[in-house]
Amino acid sequence: MDLQVPANLYGMAIAEPPQLSVKHDGRGLFVTEIARVYFMLLINYFVCSLFVLQINEMNDGAEHHCSAQLVLLEFICVFIFEVQMLVELQESAGMVFLVLTAKGPQAQPQTSNRLSRYTQAREASPTSGAVLVNEDSRSGSWLKRMTKRLRKTEDGPQWTFEGISWKFKAWSLVVVAVPKVLLGLALAYIGGIYIIKSKDAETMVMSTLAVVFIADIDAILYEAFTSSAMRCELEDMEPVEVPLSNAKRLGLWLASGILAPLAVAAVSVAVMWRIKQQDCHGEVWSVSDMRAELMHHLRSSITGIAQ
Repeated sequence: MDLQVPANLYGMAIAEPPQLSVKHDGRGLFVTEIARVYFMLLINYFVCSLFVLQINEMNDGAEHHCSAQLVLLEFICVFIFEVQMLVELQESAGMVFLVLTAKGPQAQPQTSNRLSRYTQAREASPTSGAVLVNEDSRSGSWLKRMTKRLRKTEDGPQWTFEGISWKFKAWSLVVVAVPKVLLGLALAYIGGIYIIKSKDAETMVMSTLAVVFIADIDAILYEAFTSSAMRCELEDMEPVEVPLSNAKRLGLWLASGILAPLAVAAVSVAVMWRIKQQDCHGEVWSVSDMRAELMHHLRSSITGIAQ
């Protein structure tokens, strides 16, 4: 199985720094690009955290409608949103596994250049860094060379994770993977409550789209502020190969195809049950009550479609 880095801001933050080269990119561009990538990541964390805190504050001031007529729509909206958040968490887990599985650096001669020891992934490439290429190895103007990089010619080496240091692996986990997981968990819980506390059906649908949008902020920033050449390099990056036995294949199938849908459905029902127990003081809401309402609305919907 090939593990591919995700084409978003998080993927760029763990994939690009090892490809930068002081020799080919230049010291100024080396430092500037690293600062740019992590600054964009910081903006993403700030914006997402601000949205999550604002939604949590709105949840505190909102009251649940406690209407049995919206139970089915509540479940569908929360379920779809939690599926989206499961995708985000699966992506985070894949990034962690990718970073830990990538081969470490080989023995390298000592060097006095501190910046060149940042990572070792680009040491095997004599012709390019992450942003620029060796002008001696390619003819033509800067624009023509960048166009050739977009066409992925054979003399343009692929980005690779092979050779990244354990320090950079630890840094990537702490700065990229862990915050992504924490933000995902917070948004999954607070966003689910926000959907349930919508005052009517129209607001509930719009609230679902709003919280899904928050999960996509990193992809929006990545598409807007990353050059076409850099996106092409990231998407064509050499994957990390992981051997899979039949037992592992069966486990992945069971986890993704059977356990994941059941877990998401259980989380959706649990969030709905908690809010109804908390806000609907005049009514007794139990799991059996919610199941009965869901089945009632489902049968009504099927009957309406059949007619």
